[in-house]
Amino acid sequence: MGLGQAGWAGCPVRAATADHAEARDRAGPPAADRRRIAATSGRPSRLRPSRTARGGGNGPDGCAAAAVPASRGTAIWDPRYREPGYTLRMSESQPSGRAVSRPGAEMPILAPFGRRPSASDFAFDSLRRAILDLALPPGTLLSRPGLAARLGVSQTPVREALIRLQAEGLVEVVPNASTRVARIQVESAREAHVLRLALEVEVVRRLAEAGDPALAGTLRGLLAEQEALLGRGDHAGFAAADEAFHAALHEAAGIPALWDLVRSRSGHLDRLRRLHLPAPGKAATILQEHHRLAQALAGRDAAGAERILRAHLSGTFARIEAIRAEFPAYF
Repeated sequence: MGLGQAGWAGCPVRAATADHAEARDRAGPPAADRRRIAATSGRPSRLRPSRTARGGGNGPDGCAAAAVPASRGTAIWDPRYREPGYTLRMSESQPSGRAVSRPGAEMPILAPFGRRPSASDFAFDSLRRAILDLALPPGTLLSRPGLAARLGVSQTPVREALIRLQAEGLVEVVPNASTRVARIQVESAREAHVLRLALEVEVVRRLAEAGDPALAGTLRGLLAEQEALLGRGDHAGFAAADEAFHAALHEAAGIPALWDLVRSRSGHLDRLRRLHLPAPGKAATILQEHHRLAQALAGRDAAGAERILRAHLSGTFARIEAIRAEFPAYF
């Protein structure tokens, strides 16, 4: 229960007049609780409800001075009652009503939690990228201890990462036997292609109709990066920049979460495209099509953008039999 909701101990919350608020500020908490606050300087504490909090009702407006969360009976002080130099707030991560006392600076009611990537996320991202870039080719045996040593993490994050990769169809786990990189499944790649085509056709149509100058600037920067990577012959970097180009379209359309969904279903398709990328002229064709698509969007040509995108996303499937013949062990 948040501090602004009903449930103050002793009476329901009601709109306070200016006189009531001023009286609260002058009164502060009862003396016994002020002593408890002072005793907890700089460290978390759990305050027991005082007689007032239990319903004594001797606050300036006849209400108790403490908020009692619905889930627990522990009280914390209304932030309007302030001891000089201290501020008490209920943290979102402390639903039990733990009061936090800190000298000086004020703590916000909903303090942001600066979350860093976990070891499990790091292992998952690293292994997924290695699989999609074919640094870990289809059929490769995966040793959990070996992967943990290479990544510099314990085996638990590696195990969690492998479970997630298995859910995406990129890893095959045989209980009590072996774990290996899954071979490319053409049917799964075809399903992902249909999903991506249906979604991105709608995305480029909407973007062309809207005409977004900011998007045009973003795409120019991404295209310049792709040109530089192509010039260096960096296929892995070029593939990542290609992905960033399409992610920018979803971001501009206001549906970045759907791009994440497409990515989670496109592991087999992405590896097909990665096999095709080094073919003579393929990367240059991708870059040319990106330029044409960006021009159609800037010119608000919805029909042209849709036509270019369909051809752009279908190039690899037109060559699928040749790719399978060249890399039979990957299928």
